[in-house]
Amino acid sequence: MKKVIYIIVGILIILFVIGNIMFFNIFGNDKYDLKNISDLQKQNIILFLNCQEISDEIELTEMQIPKVYKDIYYEIYLQTDNNKVKEYISKAETDVYSIDIKEFKNNSYCCVINRKDSKSIELFESIANRNVINTSENASPNETNVKNIEPQDMTQKILDSKVAHSGIISNIDNKYIYYSDSNSKDFYFEKKIFTYKNGRTFQDMNLLDVKVGDYVYPFRKQILIYRNISGEELNQELLYNLTLTNDERICFVNSVYLEEINISDDNTAIVKISYGDIMGTELTDEKFSALVEFNENTKYSSKSGQIHSVKDLEYWAKGNINSILLKKDSINKKSPAIVLEFESTDN
Repeated sequence: MKKVIYIIVGILIILFVIGNIMFFNIFGNDKYDLKNISDLQKQNIILFLNCQEISDEIELTEMQIPKVYKDIYYEIYLQTDNNKVKEYISKAETDVYSIDIKEFKNNSYCCVINRKDSKSIELFESIANRNVINTSENASPNETNVKNIEPQDMTQKILDSKVAHSGIISNIDNKYIYYSDSNSKDFYFEKKIFTYKNGRTFQDMNLLDVKVGDYVYPFRKQILIYRNISGEELNQELLYNLTLTNDERICFVNSVYLEEINISDDNTAIVKISYGDIMGTELTDEKFSALVEFNENTKYSSKSGQIHSVKDLEYWAKGNINSILLKKDSINKKSPAIVLEFESTDN
C-alpha cells in the first residue's frame, strides 16, 4: 500500500513540475530587445523614467511584458554605474503611474512600471509592436506585428501631461495637426490650444511656421517642433543648442565628439568637435563640425573624475560621448567658440 502511495505522490510531484514549466512557457513574459530601438524611443523611455540628466550613463537592455494580463505591468531592464539612478526614477512616479526599481546585480536594474488604473502604457506597447524577440527557430528576425488602428486624438493626453506619441507631421488643416510615429501609427491634436517651441533652440514658435515634415514632440502641455531643415540652417540651430544652460534647456542634450585636439599651453586648446542632430537620425543623418576653444575658465566634469584640464582630453575624453556648454556671444564668429563647461562619460 505504501508503494502505491509513494508512486501516486511521485506522479503528482512530476505533474506539478511539468505544469509549472508549461505555465511559464505559455504564460510567461514576452521579451523585447531595447538595445536596437531608435534614438527617439530611447529618449522617450529615459524621459519617462526621469533620467534625462544621466541619459548618457544608462544602457537600456530589455523589456518584458507578461503574456497574460499584458496591461498590468512592464519590466524595463537597464545598466548604469550611476548610483543616483534610483533617486531619479523614484521621482518619476505620478498619480497615474507606479514605478518600482530594484538592483538585481551590480549596476543592473529592473524597473517595474504599471498604470494605477491597470490600463496599458502606449509608449511601451508601441515598442512591443515592432521589436519582439521571437524565439521560434523558424521565425524571421524582421517580423513585426503592427496593428492597424484609426488615428488617435492626443489632445487631452497632452493637456494632462501624460506620455503622448511623437512623430513626423503628415498634414495640417484648419483645426488639427496630424502626425505618424515610427510604427506608422497615426495621431492628431487640436493645434490652436497649445504653445509651440523650437525643439533645438527652445525659442517660441509661431503656429504658422510649423510645416508638414517637421517632427512634433508633445512635452509638458506644450509642443516641441524639430524643424525638417538641413545644411547651415540646421547647423545654426544645433550650435545655438550647445549654448543652452540646464535652466534654459527643456529636455534633450546633444552629444559631441572630439576629433582633433591642438594644445597650445597648459590651459588652452583648439579642438575640432563633430555632432549630428539632437534627434538622432529621425529627420536627417547629416554631420557637422566646428572649432571650439578650451581655456583657463573652462569647467570640467567627468564620470571618472580624471579630466581636469586640456591635457586630459586626448586620453580620457576622445572617443567618448561628451557634452559642452558654449559661450553664447562666441558662436558664429571667425574665431573658435569658447567652451564654458565640458562633461564627459569617460570610463
